Amino acid sequence: MSIKIVILLIITFLPAYSQDLSDTVSVVQDSLFISDSLVVNDTLAIKDSVIVYDTAIVFSKKMYDNSFEIDRNVFLRTDYRYTGNLIEPFQFSFIKDLGVVGQNNEMFIYGAGFNGISYLLDDVLINDRNFNTLDLNLIQSEDIEKIEIIPAPRGFLYGPRNNPAAVNFITRDFIPAQPYSRIKYYQAPFGEAMVDGSFNALVSRKFLLSFDVTNRKFDSSYTNTAFSTWQAKAKVKYFFTNNMYLSATYNHTAKTTGLWGGVNTDSIIVLGSRLEDLLYEPDFAPVNNTFGRQEDLLHHSSLRFTSVQSKKSRTELTLYHQFKELKTNLPVNIEYDNTSWGLNINQRFTFKPLSFYTALLYEQNKLEWWYRETDTGSVVPYIKRTDGFFALAGSVSLNLIENFVPSFFYKFNSISTEYDFSSLDYNGNGYGIDAVYKPVDGLALYAGYSTFNKSFYEDRKTNVFESGITYKTDNYFLDLRYFRRDSTNINLAPGIPSINPVPFKAGNLSGLGLSANVLYWNMQFETQAAAYFPNSNKLYSVPDLRFIGGLYYRGTLFEDNLNLKAGFKFTYTGKINSIIEYLGLIKADPSYKLDFILSGEIQQAAIIYFTLENLLDKQYYITPYYPMPGISLRFGLAWEFLN
Repeated sequence: MSIKIVILLIITFLPAYSQDLSDTVSVVQDSLFISDSLVVNDTLAIKDSVIVYDTAIVFSKKMYDNSFEIDRNVFLRTDYRYTGNLIEPFQFSFIKDLGVVGQNNEMFIYGAGFNGISYLLDDVLINDRNFNTLDLNLIQSEDIEKIEIIPAPRGFLYGPRNNPAAVNFITRDFIPAQPYSRIKYYQAPFGEAMVDGSFNALVSRKFLLSFDVTNRKFDSSYTNTAFSTWQAKAKVKYFFTNNMYLSATYNHTAKTTGLWGGVNTDSIIVLGSRLEDLLYEPDFAPVNNTFGRQEDLLHHSSLRFTSVQSKKSRTELTLYHQFKELKTNLPVNIEYDNTSWGLNINQRFTFKPLSFYTALLYEQNKLEWWYRETDTGSVVPYIKRTDGFFALAGSVSLNLIENFVPSFFYKFNSISTEYDFSSLDYNGNGYGIDAVYKPVDGLALYAGYSTFNKSFYEDRKTNVFESGITYKTDNYFLDLRYFRRDSTNINLAPGIPSINPVPFKAGNLSGLGLSANVLYWNMQFETQAAAYFPNSNKLYSVPDLRFIGGLYYRGTLFEDNLNLKAGFKFTYTGKINSIIEYLGLIKADPSYKLDFILSGEIQQAAIIYFTLENLLDKQYYITPYYPMPGISLRFGLAWEFLN
């Protein structure tokens, strides 16, 4: 696309409007009276010639006001190992777990898995551009402030591709009253450990500096299951005025993972043993890949200009660059480099009674594959590809009737792919409508419908419908949803846990789910439940029923020096039909486990974590044949200091 057209569109997006930009009904996971010093208010505590004393600065904004939001208040007091676990409060989330720490587990959102979800980091796509997937181990969990899950009808709007689901990770971005520092550490069996350190301070009148460093590792349980990762983030923010600022961010990740491939059941049978005798014995069970290995290197940098013309109008312009290098020896020795740079512009404004949201995306992507010959070690060029992405999306909402806001949204996207001897061009679009009705405070009703093309397949339409009701007060949070997704001309191809997942099957799935959080006296009940139904044929990759229920004691003890949350968490996973490489269709039987979880905030400065996982020592797997851990103990500590 001509650069002149892009510049013209940029100019079009930049006008400032000062009309009222009213929020519609938000669907937010409630923290239920969690008083946590580790959640820092976004207020200023210094006097500056530019920054006014104690002025609230909103650095981050959800892409859609009515998204399901998981706040830091929630997951600070929950048990989690990595970023994928943080999405659990959303009822239509499911991790196709591969049994050991650090593996590239397939995450499902609204029944969409590999090649079906757009993952965004502060509104910028972070997916692997080649596979259209993301290993959630590559996202620093301690740097996340909120997680936004877009309603299913709007999922295709965000990012260059028309994926049916979208998740936005909103990172920590605040000005502390004084220099803020925090460390977190946990350890578990088989050498599993994590340490994270972060710092945030206003280092001069106009400069804000923050950084976060994380190291995670797992020695080994089964053969070739070792894992290690180093992650770092640095951010500098410069304030022109209270409402205009520039942010420069750099993220680095280096990850090494053993690709063990699960237990080799054929070898167990050949040995004349019963499958159950060796499947759950890490020291003796044969694995499919004893030397498989994958190395990931990721650099992500961005420069973002933000202008809040009034508290009701907002413009964001982001320039970004991403580089990913992957090396693996499965199925053969392959290396590839993926370099992307792009421009992302978001504009919100209101001209009563209409509210507008517009987004422009332009990206260039270069991909190079090499094949390394095993015998000679020489490198042979395999694939070279260049992609050009352009997307223009927007929505308009009508604020004519009090508490009732209907919206229309549309997206046009263009993808141009060039190989050495061929090229492919694709133009797609999608559109939809939704509405939010809030009859009384705390109660919200949502309904929406959309239709769009899956990228590269113009004749493959996907239709999505979702409806839901949310009730939220100080002590109660109830979110009930139903969705249905239908696709035409889609061949069956569920995700496979390997370096090259097969294409995602985009449709023919329905779900009914509940997320609830109830506090009564000193007892707290949390639940996430979902039932999935195939619209045709069988249900693949997600369970027919999923239930997570937690019952906890909540209260302050020892003259308010300890804020305690302790109780039991029960997880039930129904039958799962999986297509496994080399094995075909395998069914995982229903399974359950019981955990004991304790977290205590001490003097509003530190949180201790204690988890006794799988109390009943149940033997089961989610993905055949990747056994889940038996009974184990995990201990951790998060501590603020020098504050």
